[in-house]
Amino acid sequence: MKVILAYKNFATQPGVSHIGLGVAGINNAKTLLAAGIACEVWAVQTAADLIKRLPTDPAVTHVIVSAPWIAIADWTKILTQFPSIWFAVNCHSNVGFLQADSNGVANMEGCLQLEKGYPNFRFSGNCRAFVRWIRDAYAAPCQYLPNLYYLNGMTRTNRPNFTVAPGTVLRIGCFGAVRPLKNAMSAGAAAIEIASRL
Repeated sequence: MKVILAYKNFATQPGVSHIGLGVAGINNAKTLLAAGIACEVWAVQTAADLIKRLPTDPAVTHVIVSAPWIAIADWTKILTQFPSIWFAVNCHSNVGFLQADSNGVANMEGCLQLEKGYPNFRFSGNCRAFVRWIRDAYAAPCQYLPNLYYLNGMTRTNRPNFTVAPGTVLRIGCFGAVRPLKNAMSAGAAAIEIASRL
């Protein structure tokens, strides 16, 4: 078994990207590799790039594409050309992220139809709320494929215990691009909830 995690590379340099889907792919790949599963992350810019690259590695058995950005007509070509490879489109974060791609909703609905006609295709989400929404709203299957976080190299043996003494201040930071889709408001809401509980 060999898994390919593919995402649309918006970077100007082909094959180099530090965007969120690339970072998520790298963490997923490190975790899978540590578990003994062969895995690579591919940054592609078009469906044609994916189609061209797939025959170069006959060991590939599974391809997970981040976000529904590939047109349904292109998916039909891919699924027909590579019937022995299992494919999945994995939506990230939640429903709001579908608007990040101009055809996100239409492609999502097309993917749900593709799953009915191609045994080697699955539609999935990395967020349980999204998976529940697809199942409830469309009465369609939706595989749960959560992000995996590679923390092996980050665990310290002498890490101090986390305690907050009464009357002290707990400072919580938030990092990432300040855009509506990055959910900084959700981070703020979580900080308020933590403050309330403490």
